[in-house]
Parts: sequence; C-alpha cells; structure tokens
Amino acid sequence: MDIIQNTKEFFDERVANYWKDPFGLKEHVILVENQIKKVLQKNIWANELVCILSCRLHDIWHYPVLEWEDHAIIWEKISREFLSKQWLDDNIINQVAHCVRSHRCKDVIPETLEAKILAFCDSASHMQDSMYIEIAKDWRIDYAMGKLQRDYRDLDMFPELKKDYENLYLAWKKLLEEYKDFLDKKSD
Repeated sequence: MDIIQNTKEFFDERVANYWKDPFGLKEHVILVENQIKKVLQKNIWANELVCILSCRLHDIWHYPVLEWEDHAIIWEKISREFLSKQWLDDNIINQVAHCVRSHRCKDVIPETLEAKILAFCDSASHMQDSMYIEIAKDWRIDYAMGKLQRDYRDLDMFPELKKDYENLYLAWKKLLEEYKDFLDKKSD
C-alpha cells in the first residue's frame, strides 16, 4: 500500500474512532485536495506528495474536540510520528510537518511553496463550504466574520488566484452582515 493511501486510511480511522464528523472534515479534506490539484497546475515546481500528505494530515486533531489546544501544534508532532513509520525521507517528513504546523498562518507562517499552497487551499476551501454560516448559527457571528477576513487574507499568498475568490468573499461578507443585522433586530 502506498503512503497516500495509508494517510487516507489514518485520517478515515481517526474520524471513525470519534464516531461522527461534526466539522465535516471528510468533505473539507476533499475540497482542500481538489483546490491543491488546481493550484499545482500553476505551480509545477511544488512537491505534489508533500501537498497531498499535508492536506490529509492538517486538520484531524479536531477529533476529539479540545478547543484550548491548537490542532496545528499537535498534528505537527503526530504527523512526524506517523510519517516516520512510513519509511519516508526526513526531508519529506520535515516539509509535511511545516505545512501542517503553518497552515493556519497564525504563529508560524508558511515559508515553503508547499506550505503556502496548503494554507491557500485550506482557506479557499472554507469559502466553498457552509462553515461560516455554521459558526454564525452558534451566535458567533463576529468570530465567523473574523474567520472570513483571515481566510481572505491568506489568499494573498497567490494574488493571481485570489481574484477568483473576490466575489465569493464579498457574498459571504454580505450574508454574514445581513445575518448579524437580522439577529440584532430579532433580539431587540
């Protein structure tokens, strides 16, 4: 069995062991991987293996849900452990670990092309899903709006591709603003 299939099974097992997928990570990973394949067509020098492995490993610490822990920190370590058991070259393991650790563009910024691709595709995928409205439905509209702003900011890594998301970003922004206004009026 190859490393990509092993990583997919590792991810699927992690979600299955949690018994449900409240964050929709199975669908999320598919969206991110589809984005990666598109971005790789324009960035032929990127290491596809590093990008795909990073995609499969970047978000699975969400299960079990531990809000006070940063999943990027934990999964950098777990990714290293998992990949070292797959007999991968240390260089590939280090690249994947950097992608996983930096994909949130929070305290560690993506430095490699592959890390920038993962961060871009992760943020772009959020705009293609219902994540913002799911967050807003939990009365966390300001958080959803902030997340949208951060995701749009992360698209700066590939300005030539960011323009493709401008209308979607503006639509989400308008929807969240209208939803906030609606709830504010309803609570008066």
